[in-house]
Amino acid sequence: SRDGAEPAPTRAATVVLKDALVQSAIKASLVADVGALRVTVHVERGVATLEGTTPDAKTKAAALSAARHTSGIRNVVDRIRVAGP
Repeated sequence: SRDGAEPAPTRAATVVLKDALVQSAIKASLVADVGALRVTVHVERGVATLEGTTPDAKTKAAALSAARHTSGIRNVVDRIRVAGP
């Protein structure tokens, strides 16, 4: 490029960065609101997928709610299994 300036980020790079920031926000919410969980979070184009295991249905609901209420999330895919009652 001219002037030795870095090229502007592509739209795809911008989306990937935004997804990474939203994913970090969800993980922080899960730790703060629900405590340490065996749940992984993946975000792609504003869709969060939560996978793993929670000890009970109440914890699962809290994890899904934390993800749904994170700014930038359009949808949440629930792949969480409940280990306990």
